[in-house]
Amino acid sequence: MQKYVEIKRDGLTLRGMLHIPNDVSQKVPMVILLHGFCDDRNEINFVHNELSQRLCDAGIASVRFDMNGSGESDGRFEDMTVSSEILDAQAMLRYVRSLDFVDTKKIALHGCSLGGCVASMVAGKCKDQIRALSLWCPAPDLVYNLKEHKTLCNQDVSNIEKDGCADVEGLKLSLKFYQDACTLDPYKEASLFDKNVCTIHGDQDITASCECSYKYKEIFKERAKCIIVKGAEHRFKSFAFREARMQGALDFFERRIIIKKVKEFDMNHERKEPTTLFAIVSFLVIIAVLIIMINMGCNTTLSVFSGVIVSVITTRLLNIPWNEVERNIIKTAAECMPTFLIVIMVGMLEGIWMAGGTVPTLMYYGMQVVFSKNISTTSFCALCTYK
Repeated sequence: MQKYVEIKRDGLTLRGMLHIPNDVSQKVPMVILLHGFCDDRNEINFVHNELSQRLCDAGIASVRFDMNGSGESDGRFEDMTVSSEILDAQAMLRYVRSLDFVDTKKIALHGCSLGGCVASMVAGKCKDQIRALSLWCPAPDLVYNLKEHKTLCNQDVSNIEKDGCADVEGLKLSLKFYQDACTLDPYKEASLFDKNVCTIHGDQDITASCECSYKYKEIFKERAKCIIVKGAEHRFKSFAFREARMQGALDFFERRIIIKKVKEFDMNHERKEPTTLFAIVSFLVIIAVLIIMINMGCNTTLSVFSGVIVSVITTRLLNIPWNEVERNIIKTAAECMPTFLIVIMVGMLEGIWMAGGTVPTLMYYGMQVVFSKNISTTSFCALCTYK
């Protein structure tokens, strides 16, 4: 069942939709859905509408409001700030906690884009009231880019202080929004949250970089699950991308807040911290494998590859997620690439000089100069140059 609802926040009316499962004979879990920048409670391509319906089918209630200045809620878009949206979300939290059919110990927050940034900050502020946090393409970089570079979703808004506002897709972004963003630190606020998190991001997202999700993973460590959908951008514009994001969130909610006897975040697979002894033994094993392979007459490439296999096995023993291992391999390779290119270019240049006779010529005439009657003059010039 779904019904239209309204709540008040500081004199503003926020309007939304409440979805209630058919069976409420006992208290049910609740998810609060927060939309993104310049969107409304239905979200991009109505994904929040679909998510609410599928949560309902799974026995989970949900509510999704238009933020102040967006959709059908009161207020002007130009008066909206990140801090005002945080106040909106806190008002929504108070509302769902007042509903008699809601299990107040099983309330989760979900946010998309800027809504994900807001959700993470509210989770940090209200950590004792939130059971789980779900993020789709979270965009805390909107705040940081605005503060540090005066850009908003790749749009230059450097004249915002001079003009008092900026034109964002035909909407007026106020100077107040910029000034408010300059006072915020979303990652620091979110880091206070101490429960499970799931973040889903497309690796082709240029609106909100997937580095944001990697940063959340770094902050929440083993309590966070980071799903990167290859080929997807900010809007997840394909059947497969949409379903991957939808199913990822549903699986997370069902495992974290629905009434099931599931161990918190698969504790049997919790990431382990390596001991000093483990680190030393792992290093010695890798060295031993390399020595054995070389003594067996294997070429260098195969020997190094064997060492890499041992390293990967080591990471699995520590329950380090494969996507993190893959990301670090790619990162290391990218960092070493300039060195590889220099070595390759020097080798090519040396081969060209040898084939063209440059190196033999230099050696021939060089030896004549050094080991001829001019040796005294050459030595004198060299000493003068040194001094």
